[in-house]
Amino acid sequence: MKSFLCVTIIGISLIGCISVPKEVHAQSPSYEDTRRFIIDKFAEYNGKHMISNTKVGFYFDKYIKIDEDCDFEIINIWRDPKSKRVVDTITHIGRFSRFDPSTVNVQIYDTGGPRLSISTMNGEKAIKYTHNGKVEYQAGIYPIAVKPPYRDNAPRLEKAMKHIISLCGGKEQLF
Repeated sequence: MKSFLCVTIIGISLIGCISVPKEVHAQSPSYEDTRRFIIDKFAEYNGKHMISNTKVGFYFDKYIKIDEDCDFEIINIWRDPKSKRVVDTITHIGRFSRFDPSTVNVQIYDTGGPRLSISTMNGEKAIKYTHNGKVEYQAGIYPIAVKPPYRDNAPRLEKAMKHIISLCGGKEQLF
């Protein structure tokens, strides 16, 4: 649906109208709204899914913290289903401004549900990855399970991640 934008130039008796797509009038979601959407999508998953690992099944929780300065931390926690004891933790820490929004990809796998991957601009190793006490720096977050409860949430999460990266100053490579 199109609407019309009419402009009158003072001092000239010319009135002009142009057709403008409706999207121009709509405001994009704010940083806070986008931040809350992403946090909520990660939270919907927690405590509801069990991952089988050979003989033992683990509950898998994933959290994301996003602060007001575009810094984030993604925390993956595996728990023993009986004792609720933490058996493994992986974290990714970074800043959205260092990502290329065009690299955000949420793919849906038949066996494991949606997986999120994102790369930094120009391959910069700007993501602090911690697993079993070992710290390394990476140029991307490669397929991490997000598993929103409904498959149709995956494209919405991808769009939200691209949006927050752009809001924080992340830029696409020129070519």
